[in-house]
Amino acid sequence: MRAQSVAALLGAQERTDAERVLSLAASASFDEHAQQAIDADVNLMLRRELGRLVELLSRRGAKAVPIATLGRALLAELAGDSKAAAQLRRECDVNLSMFGF
Repeated sequence: MRAQSVAALLGAQERTDAERVLSLAASASFDEHAQQAIDADVNLMLRRELGRLVELLSRRGAKAVPIATLGRALLAELAGDSKAAAQLRRECDVNLSMFGF
């Protein structure tokens, strides 16, 4: 995943948060079928964690923006909005390209 390259550019705390978002992105498919299989409590916990991580990464500077955007895409998928998720993934790709990745 190209976003992993950005994580290496971040400070220690930001890198930890970014790696958690990347881990969630790599470990689960949040498409419609997967979301239906996710228990409501687990879904809520994931949404809260991702929301917190996205907020933190968004505040930490431009280098963290691509990973924050990826986190927003995951949140959209958890909410069942595949169109918004696809748009956010494209936005993440654009952000990664701006950093040369």
